[in-house]
This record gives sequence, C-alpha cells and structure tokens, in this order.
Amino acid sequence: MEQRLKKIMEKYQIIDSHLHLGVLGYMNILGDPDGSMLKLMEKYGLDYAVFSHHAALASTTFGWEKTIEALGKDSKLYAYIVFNPNHGDFGMKLLEENIGKERFSGVKIHPSWHRCYPADARYKRFWEYAHQNKLVVLSHSWNPDVANPDQKYSDPFLLADIAKKYRDITLILAHGGGRGAYLYKVLDILKENKNIYVDFAGDILLPGLLEDYVDAIGSKRILFGTDMPWSDIRYHLLWIEGSEIDEKDKRNIFGLNAKRLFKLT
Repeated sequence: MEQRLKKIMEKYQIIDSHLHLGVLGYMNILGDPDGSMLKLMEKYGLDYAVFSHHAALASTTFGWEKTIEALGKDSKLYAYIVFNPNHGDFGMKLLEENIGKERFSGVKIHPSWHRCYPADARYKRFWEYAHQNKLVVLSHSWNPDVANPDQKYSDPFLLADIAKKYRDITLILAHGGGRGAYLYKVLDILKENKNIYVDFAGDILLPGLLEDYVDAIGSKRILFGTDMPWSDIRYHLLWIEGSEIDEKDKRNIFGLNAKRLFKLT
C-alpha cells in the first residue's frame, strides 16, 4: 500500500478542499492536533488544504482566533470563514472584513450543527451577500432519513433550492449528500445546477460511485476532500487512484478542480 501511495503523491497535484483543524470535546486527539495534521499533509503529499476550524463551528470569537492562528502555521493552509446563522451579525462582520483577503477561500456552513434550515430568515442576508460577491460556499449535506434528526437541516435538496435562487454562488455539497439513496439522488441536483460541486469527504467511498458520477456529470465539479481528522486520507487517495476513470479525470479530482475554483497557484 505504501508504494501505491508514494506513486500517487509523485504523480498528482493533491488539494484537500475539506479538512478540519483543532479539537472537539468528544474526539480523542492526543498531543498537538494541528501539528499532527500538518505532518499528515506533508507525509501524503498535499500541495494545499482548505480547512474549517472545529472551534469556529462551535463558537464565534474563539473560533475566529483559532482560524487565524492556524493560518500562521503553514503557507499551504487556506481557510473557510465559518458562518453561523445564530450569530449572524458576527458572521457578516467577518465576511465583510475578510472576504477577498489572501488565503480565505470561501465560506463554510453547517445547517445541522447550527440547527437552521438553509431557507431560514437567519441565513437570508448571508445568501444575498454570497450571491453578490460570487462566493464559494461549502455546506454540510446529508440524507435526512437517518437516525440523527439534526441531519434534516442539511437535506441537499433544500440547499439546491438556494443554489437555484442565487446562481452566482458556487455551492459545494459536502459528503455527496450523505447516506443511502441520496448519494445518487444528488446526481439529479448536479445535472440541473451547474453552480453546484460535490465532495465525498468522510467515509463516502462506495465502489463504483465515482465512476457513476463521472459518467453522469464529468469530473470537473468533483473535489477531493477527506474530512480529516474524521477519516483516513489513505482511503481517499487509493479510492480515487483505483477508480476506473480516465487519467485526466483523476487529475481534475485530485487537485486541478480545486486549483481552478479557489484560484490557487
């Protein structure tokens, strides 16, 4: 396996568009979590990574401070500004003061974590601002028909309604819609909305799934995302490399799509 991984690193530009830094209370990450993540990035050949900080998902001022601190640790790191609709004034202030600055690549939202539907009035000014400024928005998305009731807030079809209304937003559906039939229902969303991208961050690594997506929509709106530290980067590298898709499609997914989308050099 290590030899296969080494060949992948030598062959492709690799950009992780969905990575997390920092800790959560119920995650057992020993030692220096950010230092460990940077070592993994180096070990597995990541050219860049766009992250959202765990602390920013769970808090406001502290989360922002940790995001800025993390950016100072490595020039390969780029950040999403996390927008929490329950603290909308704070979030809008961050956007207005920082969007357009170097190494801020877009915005992360998590409707399930923040228990707020995408069409809720608390999101309205954010969507309008994102549309006016043509922002890239990474959103958690998941099948609502699962045990966790909070996943209903991140139904990809609710997010697709937003993308249809605000066509100048580039929306990334994280996790390919989550679980079960939604992994394939999301394909209909992607066919209808050219401003929507997708990643398979986490444990969304079904045999044949990537091939079906490339057959249906091509490879230029599929991003490489791992969800580290929630998943192991090695599975993602090997899953894409072992997929029965063309070489140009692998290059797009591993890094070229993210390079174009986030305007990385």
